Amino acid sequence: DGIRDAKYRTGIHRAIENTFQELLNIEGLDLKPVNSEVDEILNCEDYLSAKSATPKPIHQIHDCDHDAYRNRGHMKNELRALKAANEKRFSIVTYLHRKALKVRLRKTPNAGLRMQIAPDSLKGLDIYHSPFSPLPQEVLNANSITPFFTVYDLILIKHPEFFKGNQQPELTRHLDNLSGKEWICCISESTRNDLLEINPKLNPDKVKVTHLAAGTHFYPCNDQQRYAQIQAKYKLPSGSYFLSLSTLEPRKNIISAIRAFLELAKSGECSEASLVLVGGLGWNFESTINEIEGSNKLKERIILTGFVDDADLATIYSNALAFVYMSYYEGFGLPPLEAMQCGTPVITSDNSSLPEVVGDAGILLNADDQDGLKQAMLNFYNDNELTANYSEKSQIRAQQFSWKACAHQTANAYQEALT
Repeated sequence: DGIRDAKYRTGIHRAIENTFQELLNIEGLDLKPVNSEVDEILNCEDYLSAKSATPKPIHQIHDCDHDAYRNRGHMKNELRALKAANEKRFSIVTYLHRKALKVRLRKTPNAGLRMQIAPDSLKGLDIYHSPFSPLPQEVLNANSITPFFTVYDLILIKHPEFFKGNQQPELTRHLDNLSGKEWICCISESTRNDLLEINPKLNPDKVKVTHLAAGTHFYPCNDQQRYAQIQAKYKLPSGSYFLSLSTLEPRKNIISAIRAFLELAKSGECSEASLVLVGGLGWNFESTINEIEGSNKLKERIILTGFVDDADLATIYSNALAFVYMSYYEGFGLPPLEAMQCGTPVITSDNSSLPEVVGDAGILLNADDQDGLKQAMLNFYNDNELTANYSEKSQIRAQQFSWKACAHQTANAYQEALT
């Protein structure tokens, strides 16, 4: 989804994309990209072509007619374009065209079937690394291949209350079925510890940490002309503001930031500040919206931007008084690191992986410490010297993380697995 639409380029997409690009630069590592979903072969090829003048060819593993699936890809992309056009402006011609195309798509050979992996396609491979999808059974059955997969978090198991419906059994079943042959990359020590706690049968020596990083497009950007353009684009405030960035959903605990800000605004202690919330609507977001709507006139000082283009984020981070991120649980926590790399002071929770990422370069609080959050926000609002100090500490801390380092940690795990 992230290949087709920037709105889906969330933390996991960023992790896969950046690690892959850096792995390509490591000498002696012959990387063969594989598309796990045969329906997406066309988008994968287009993505690789857009990223490089000499793109890596996709290593075809599915036992099927790949040209037929490229044709299915064209039809699916056309359907998406027609849907977007109809949502923008309804047209009966577009509607009927879309309906006919859906019928054609359903009638294509093997529609909806899981494609088997051709056994010969796995010959010559030393490692098969799945950075997201479950490992194919054919890979697990192949004695000559060392399987790797990446675990981003165990939120589904640790905190099922933060998800809609009961999605836990599938993940639990996947973890219970691990044979011990697999090597696992975890994106933080926190995630690694959670995994080994949940599945003590795993060999700790085969569970490695590959820390994520913030992209190079996150940097201190205080160009006021640039900010004026972005301010107009997203209707940002002309004065100072606190910032939070996440999907609006219960786990992210945006309500804590809203309540702390409203208390400060009502008291008059932050009379000129606003609160900017960047991110799309997640599940059960209504309580967040109700909290804002119930604040009467003060709601005008809370700005919901919705999705923000990657190219605009550095400027929005850099111009904030502080970045507030009181999440209840993270597998890593990219937004605080992105903010730190932009030189923005961070106030965040003291749970899961967040202390591991932020260290002493930010303010760490209990996720429900409303008074502590309010005081931290007020301190950054009033004290320019404190803000400058944490800005400097943030940038120094952020230098400890890079996608190059993440790729080398991954490659080192490959090397260890093969020796």
